[in-house]
Amino acid sequence: MKKFTTIALAASAATCAWGYTSVSSDVESDVTWTTAGSPYILQDTIYVKSDAVLTIEPGVIVRGQPRSATTNPGSLVITQAGTIIADGDPNSPIIFTTAAIDANDDNIADLDGSDFARFTGTEAFLDADPAASPLGPVDGNGDSNESYWGGLVVLGEAPTNVGTADKTATDNPVPALHHIEGLAKTNDTVYGGHKFNDNSGVLRYVSVRHGGDEIGTGNEINGVTLGGVGAGTTIEYCEVYCNFDDGFEFFGGTVNTNHLVVTYAGDDQFDGDQGWTGINQYWFATLPYFTIGSKSGDKGFEFDGDDGLTANEHLTDQSGNFINFADYTVYNATIIGADAATGNSVSTNGQINLKANFGGSIYTSYFFEAGVPAIDSVSSTTGAHLVENTFVSTATDFVTNVNAALSSSLVSTNEGNVVTAGGFGAPLLVGSDQAWGGTDTLNPRIGFAFSGVQNTILEQQGAERNDYRGAFDPDANVELWTTGWTVLNTAGVLVD
Repeated sequence: MKKFTTIALAASAATCAWGYTSVSSDVESDVTWTTAGSPYILQDTIYVKSDAVLTIEPGVIVRGQPRSATTNPGSLVITQAGTIIADGDPNSPIIFTTAAIDANDDNIADLDGSDFARFTGTEAFLDADPAASPLGPVDGNGDSNESYWGGLVVLGEAPTNVGTADKTATDNPVPALHHIEGLAKTNDTVYGGHKFNDNSGVLRYVSVRHGGDEIGTGNEINGVTLGGVGAGTTIEYCEVYCNFDDGFEFFGGTVNTNHLVVTYAGDDQFDGDQGWTGINQYWFATLPYFTIGSKSGDKGFEFDGDDGLTANEHLTDQSGNFINFADYTVYNATIIGADAATGNSVSTNGQINLKANFGGSIYTSYFFEAGVPAIDSVSSTTGAHLVENTFVSTATDFVTNVNAALSSSLVSTNEGNVVTAGGFGAPLLVGSDQAWGGTDTLNPRIGFAFSGVQNTILEQQGAERNDYRGAFDPDANVELWTTGWTVLNTAGVLVD
């Protein structure tokens, strides 16, 4: 049974004005984290396992400790044998943030030697009031507010395309088990399997902030890491804000998502790997306008097909055909590259990078200031992918290295396929500055119309039919779905 210690603190300038719950051992039986016990302080990597269900009430704040010389950063890992029910609501999101401290109130995380100082029970948090006053993206020194704890990891038993000893089996081959990146290789970090509808629980109205960690080169904790997560899992209305590496990264699995937000991720905003096959709709991201994380904001999408595995390392069906290539689909995305704000001029930041053997599709989306080229497609004979009914704001050099399938969808710049700013003038976001504290606010509705455009694509597995491109309904009478629970909206940056 999980052990909890709740300590009430007196209010003062250098202490918390509330109690807290210290979490230092794994969750091995059903438990509920309540608003009365909030905030919950993750003292180390905490695993939910042994068929346990962790339920987190709306409005709960979970804080991860920074890494120390002897202790891993606080992280929450839902193992294959665990379940999470984190079901917030628009006015009471569940917030994951840091337990880093700022005892002298200078808007800079305190240090303990070369590491960020950890909360011991009496200090003021750096992110003092995340529900009402989110911590900005940069600190008092102008450095990015990231890598202050680990992240949220969910592991399931759905298929991946990683090789296995059974890859040449002729009857019911079992997808590989693998260890998730960013954590030590143990039984608790395994993901993958053969359960298409595997259910890891619910993430709804969840905000993950200021995390990320790197245990080795190319081995990082993302904001939300999903390994082999199945289609029975619900992931919707979730965001990642100011993370060291990727925002959301999918390692195989079959999970579907909707209404996801990434703001200022240090690497890719959305990253798909290892044969993921999900259906997704309403994704929104703004790239960083400042230096952050592993690459200061890299790609809007990085969609991998097979992670470079050779043909002999893939699973095959009974006919000998490859199975579980990356075949995920995205409808109604809006990605705003770094060039839409001041201070970050990396030319490829925001690019839509479609890599070898990505066999999925992108429909009815907007890519603004997405780098040159905006869409970079690696030639592949196996993963034919498609981009249709999508707007790219760069009038020239908007696609390179196209394979035959992608090229056929881009041969004309009519409204039914991919169009560029050349036919419509400059793209007009209603308020265009996503920089924190900018003079403009950002309303990602589109300030020009595509006359007569309808979404005629046959949506799959519950994706909605609509008559607009991008992540937001252009009707100003329809409230932005980011209202009330996202960092940018709470901070007054992303508003109608």
